[in-house]
Formats: sequence, structure tokens, C-alpha cells
Amino acid sequence: MLHDGFANPCVIDGVDHGQTLYAMGVSGWFMLITLPVAAMLFLLLVCLIMADLVRRARRRRTN
Repeated sequence: MLHDGFANPCVIDGVDHGQTLYAMGVSGWFMLITLPVAAMLFLLLVCLIMADLVRRARRRRTN
């Protein structure tokens, strides 16, 4: 029986690849958490760059 609680044995050509496959599967769950955070940080960076560009354009217009 397979489950997500721990690595299950997966012997291929005499070598157990269960831990590697388990780590790959868990990294998919980690991605579900980190992608939204990374997207929010990217959008924050874009907003900061746009705000700086607007500030510079306003400064040039007033001078």
C-alpha cells in the first residue's frame, strides 16, 4: 500500500529509488506554497519599479 507518510520501497534494477521519488513528490506540495509567495513578491517588485518610473517622470515634468 502506498501513501504520503514516508518513502515506500521502489526497487529498480536492484537499486531502491523510493526516497528519491518521495522527495520529488513532496517537492510538488512545496511548490504549491512557494509559487503564490513568489508571484506576490514579483508583483511587488513590478509595482515598485512602476512607482519609481512614475516618480521620475513627474519630477522631469515639473523641472
